[in-house]
Amino acid sequence: MPQVSPTRSELLARRAQIAFATQGHSLLDGKRGALLREFHRLGTEGLRRMDTLDERAVRASHALARARAVDGPEALVSAALAAGGESGLSDADRRALEFGDTLERRFVDQGAGRRTIEETPDLAWELMEAFPADELRRLDPELVEARRR
Repeated sequence: MPQVSPTRSELLARRAQIAFATQGHSLLDGKRGALLREFHRLGTEGLRRMDTLDERAVRASHALARARAVDGPEALVSAALAAGGESGLSDADRRALEFGDTLERRFVDQGAGRRTIEETPDLAWELMEAFPADELRRLDPELVEARRR
């Protein structure tokens, strides 16, 4: 470490460097906090949508069982072919479902390995790249654009 002369101007310069470093740290800490809040919001929304789809799947299963019992399996197959296999999910719903699965698999359940606190925001960014920038509403658009470059 270089020698510092204990002059007034040198001490003022050091104080300014410390203030600048503290300001930079606060800025980065705020950005990390915003990233994790947005990640949490997306995770919560994805899990909510998964629950909704699970409920719909149960209702659909009951409706199919009733239709099979009332109309017979031939009419059920005919109706399914006529529908053309459309799932009725929007792109946002599909992204949310994929995000929810990925969130549980890679973020919540870390498996045998452990990640460090420094690796967590990087993984959060990696998972959020599935979403268009306009869906990341709580993050500063400049932050999103800078990260995606």
